[in-house]
Amino acid sequence: MKSLRTQSLIILMSLLVITTCLFLAACGGNPLQDAVDEINSDEAMHADLEGFYKVHAKTQGESTIVVTFQTELEELSTPEISKTVSDEAAAGFLAAVKEMQKAGISNPAVVLEFLDMRGNPVYTRTFS
Repeated sequence: MKSLRTQSLIILMSLLVITTCLFLAACGGNPLQDAVDEINSDEAMHADLEGFYKVHAKTQGESTIVVTFQTELEELSTPEISKTVSDEAAAGFLAAVKEMQKAGISNPAVVLEFLDMRGNPVYTRTFS
């Protein structure tokens, strides 16, 4: 069961990254804030993750997007599962960083924060 759920989450997170990359490549104005707004308002993505994670994105400084995944299932509250998900999605997040560079953002980074059901940190990873 964990394996199937982990695979589903990897696919969903990859879609999130692809959406972010496409949005950053196409937007004007403040591409960092525009990407964060897109992640936070993407109803389809939030519906797909319902029951697994609550997702929220924010900017940090002028060059970083922080994406927080707070689990809704206790079995997903392990550093091992969070690391597996981020490892499998790494290529996509690195692509997002490259798109941020193309959009003119200096020293871009995407930070993934995984929280347990109570909001305690489980795992953090930075892509830059």
